[in-house]
Parts: sequence; structure tokens; C-alpha cells
Amino acid sequence: VDQRTQDFAKVRSEAIRQTKAALDAAGIDMPSPSYKVTLERAGAPAAALEAQRAAGVTEEPPAHEVDVDRYLQDQIADDRRRAEEPDLLETPDPSGTPDR
Repeated sequence: VDQRTQDFAKVRSEAIRQTKAALDAAGIDMPSPSYKVTLERAGAPAAALEAQRAAGVTEEPPAHEVDVDRYLQDQIADDRRRAEEPDLLETPDPSGTPDR
């Protein structure tokens, strides 16, 4: 994953989601990656879901965006532009003047 263009955590999450969806579509039962409460009740919702699966009807959710979130970089750059004091985190050039 090129982390300059994609957010690693978002890509990982999307990969897990798509893998789980592919396994579900293939009829392979996998445990959920999170804890959940299961309320078991017989009724129409479960029957309707089984009918959809039997008919091969699946709803594919849209892929999530995985671009890098540049919010913090933009905020830091804005703060540096407005700062009246020198930025002590910037590396000075050999002439001794800080980068700007």
C-alpha cells in the first residue's frame, strides 16, 4: 500500500470488508471480526434473508474511500504560516535560516 496516496487503516478495513463479503457470497461461514449480540427470533426477516440468499440476490455495498486524510497536514501548514515565532521542528538550511 502506497501510504502517500492511501490511508493504511482505511485500506486494511476495506480489504477485510471485501474479503468477508466474498467469503459470504461463496457460502463460507466465517466468524465476525467483532463482538456482536445475536437475538434469535423466528420470523419473516430471517426467512426473507434466506430467500434472497437462495435466489442469489446480493446487495453489494459501495467501496469506501481510502485516500489519505490530509486534514492534519493542512492544519499544520496553516499554523506554520500564521506563526509569529520560528518553527523549531523545521530543519534549518546550511546558511542557518529556517525553512519556510
